[in-house]
This record gives sequence, C-alpha cells and structure tokens, in this order.
Amino acid sequence: MTLFFIGEIISSDIIERKDKNTGEMLRYLTVNVMMRMVTKEGKPKVYAEDIQLPLIYQDTVEQGVGKYIVIPYNYIQTKDKSYLFPDDKYQLVILDHNPLEVSKPLKKSA
Repeated sequence: MTLFFIGEIISSDIIERKDKNTGEMLRYLTVNVMMRMVTKEGKPKVYAEDIQLPLIYQDTVEQGVGKYIVIPYNYIQTKDKSYLFPDDKYQLVILDHNPLEVSKPLKKSA
C-alpha cells in the first residue's frame, strides 16, 4: 500500500553511519518535517518526524525549507512486523502551501 507523509520542511542534515556488517560508511539525508493541524474541536496539534531520504534529494529539500513536502511511502504488514519506507517509484513533491489546509469549514451532511 502506498501512503503519503505530508508536512513542512523545517531542516535537513546529512547523517553518516557505519554498516555493522560491511564496515562501509553510509550517508543519507535526514529531513525534519512538521505538520500543524486543528482538531474538529478546534484544538491545535503538532506532529514532527525525522525522515531518512536518499542523498539525491538533498538540493530539492534544502531549497524547499519552509515549504511543504509530500513523500510517498510503502507500507508492508507481515505477521510479525510493519514496515514503512520511502517508495522510489514516485517522486517526492514540494508545495508552497499546505495541501491539507481547509480554507473554510466543511459542512456536515444531513
């Protein structure tokens, strides 16, 4: 199943770590993404995540700080675990505005 993580790009960093099996140094991009929302009751909620992406997205992400990012994810459920990882079949998208922002309240259906 493909899911989409959406939020404002706050910052990004390049992280290095050593692969325990091969000893190889691995580098990846960590992006801090935040989403502000309001519940039906009008209460503010803030969610933040650090997301790992391949280094090929470094320039795109750095130019998008303060803008909104949409990251496609694959979700796989096995009998023992759930896995969530970026879906490389799709490109991430940078937007100037929050795509989930509702400009006026939705009317309840009767």
